[in-house]
Amino acid sequence: MRVLVTGAGGVVGKTIITKLKKNLEIYATFRNKKPIINKKIILINTKLDNLKQLPSKCDVIIHCAAESPENSSSMNALKKNNVETTKLILKYALMKKVKLIFFMSSMSVYGKINQKLVNENTDFNCQNLYGASKDICEKLILKWSKISHNNYIIFRLPGVVGESSSRNFISETLKKINKNITINVSNPNAYFNNIVHAETLADFINYNINNINKIKNNIFNIASKNPIKMKNIIDLLYKKLNKKKKVNWIEDQSYSFLINYKKIKNFGFRDISVKDCLIKFIEDNK
Repeated sequence: MRVLVTGAGGVVGKTIITKLKKNLEIYATFRNKKPIINKKIILINTKLDNLKQLPSKCDVIIHCAAESPENSSSMNALKKNNVETTKLILKYALMKKVKLIFFMSSMSVYGKINQKLVNENTDFNCQNLYGASKDICEKLILKWSKISHNNYIIFRLPGVVGESSSRNFISETLKKINKNITINVSNPNAYFNNIVHAETLADFINYNINNINKIKNNIFNIASKNPIKMKNIIDLLYKKLNKKKKVNWIEDQSYSFLINYKKIKNFGFRDISVKDCLIKFIEDNK
């Protein structure tokens, strides 16, 4: 089976290609950061604007490539680039009769969340342009599935952590603590499970590729079990890093919420606790 992974330079894409089974023929695209992988993988340096650079045959696409707000020249450019890249990938998928697409969406599709527990049926509300771009991409994938009669799995990702992860609260907080920078944190007594380790996600993808004939189209929230309070998360980070605590607890009127991911657990997702996820993440980055 031939698998194409886009965005292999990021923590999600790199972890996935590292964890994929050896019996798969793996192609992986990257742009600026070439992944260092100790296994036989064909790496392609491309912006995905030239489909001729992609493999001549493909069975499964794992679409991780996306532009983030931190790396974009403007939010409008971000939205356009994410949507246009996904359109090209789906054009390629139609040409090559791809059987299955995994798409990395985001909890940002929900926009401003005003309830304590978020599930896949929670209404979208006041999306920013990044969330809107992921929303449009999800709809494009559903349209591709209807036309091609092939399958998709969409993940609405929380903060994904792993080796050298970035662009989420936990990853950026770890960097600041290591540099002895005072961190600003709100809602000390709010419970938190908005996190997943990249390896946990990769294991679930492996499981589904191995059971490809059983797959049904689905959109999944992902998170970790056993939520813990934000103040306990911060205490754990400082303790494991053996750093002197420098925390500024700030008043914040933003609404805290937990992620309900019960649906994906019914399909074989093996979750780990928030605490275990944090400890593994810290060990990854020592």
